[in-house]
Amino acid sequence: GYMHQSASLQEYINEMNGILTDHSDNVEYLLLCTNGSFLDSYQISTELLVAILLEAQKSSIPNIIIETHYKDVTKEKLDLIYQIIKKPVTIEMGLETINQKYQEALFMKGINFQKYITTIQLIKKYNYSIELNIMVGLPFLSPNQQINDSVNTIEWAVQQECSSVLFPLNIKYFTFLRYLYDNKAYTPISLWLVVELLNKLSDKALEGIVVAWYGNRDESYSEEYPTIMPQYCARCHSVLNQFFQNLHRTKNVKERRMLIAKLLNNTPCDCAVSARESLKQPDRNFDEKYQAILNQLNTSFRIADKGDING
Repeated sequence: GYMHQSASLQEYINEMNGILTDHSDNVEYLLLCTNGSFLDSYQISTELLVAILLEAQKSSIPNIIIETHYKDVTKEKLDLIYQIIKKPVTIEMGLETINQKYQEALFMKGINFQKYITTIQLIKKYNYSIELNIMVGLPFLSPNQQINDSVNTIEWAVQQECSSVLFPLNIKYFTFLRYLYDNKAYTPISLWLVVELLNKLSDKALEGIVVAWYGNRDESYSEEYPTIMPQYCARCHSVLNQFFQNLHRTKNVKERRMLIAKLLNNTPCDCAVSARESLKQPDRNFDEKYQAILNQLNTSFRIADKGDING
């Protein structure tokens, strides 16, 4: 969704400059994003886009990341960015999964993989880096299927010469995922499964990957409606948090392998063992699980509708 611009262009730029003034020291990357797609003209007008890009170029932050839906990446928008930004640019796009069935059933982003590849090729002509957002922990799959789907997607990204940003699923209120959780149709992913996933990646994939929303950020709807994050216990929380911080401090694949091996060989609790055991669960039939929840939704909403009418 989107709404009409609610403030003047100068008000937006003043707020942006205030943020840059307070937070630019020792910052390497400036991420330009919205709750939707930054290059969508319905969300960010061309006039405002130009103003934002000009301020980004003037800032002391040396690298610019622009997060957007792939359908909004056009030659016209890339030309505009190229004219203004003289710093290294990364285009970050949502992908989530390379599995067409899961794409259509769970995300409904309208991703056509051939057009997606064409967009990647277009971006490369500008010598821009590309990051693809990928999710781990999809519903209706066993833990092993969840891991394998993410590994397949990450390795596909590597084949396209893109790096990956991995998002372990956080469960937020007022979402379909929260409905599944409340109805015992979804179990939060263990953060240790993310470590197992990293351990399965090729060197090239591991070298470039970033892990986001692993428990380092909490944007809960409110105190009454908290977000359920990837799972850990009190004993391993700080250890895992430190691991991901250390992982992001180096791009050296040997050092990253050593960090993973050290963590898996010195686990502070039983969470890692439990996560590894969960990988032995039998594979699940996605179609059956998906259809069952659709039937449940259909029944629940029909009952609700009937109650409203009779009420």
